[in-house]
Amino acid sequence: MRDSNDEAMSALLTYRRDAVASTLTNLYILAGALRADRKVPKYLPSAALARKRLMDKMIELENEYETDRGREVRQLGERKKWVQIYSYSYNESLTGCVAQLEELERYTKLIVGEQG
Repeated sequence: MRDSNDEAMSALLTYRRDAVASTLTNLYILAGALRADRKVPKYLPSAALARKRLMDKMIELENEYETDRGREVRQLGERKKWVQIYSYSYNESLTGCVAQLEELERYTKLIVGEQG
């Protein structure tokens, strides 16, 4: 069970890191703009795109695990379970974060303006 968890985590590490990094970068930029009363850059890293890439990779892994015929049925079930757990938790949490971040970006641009 632990190996299945580690496999799923390592396969998704880059995508999870990108999703979190784009969200935190946007929050940092928006907070700095509000604090210094500076205009927000027109283009910010897309947290929605990073979220989509993560979700697509999770679906890809799930499909890969379903078609993997060389594994024992029990081990395949464990891997699929972990992919589903990650998929659900990240989908639920990131969807809400991205929606709130987009709303915060819109309001911040209304308050301090937008560059270029």
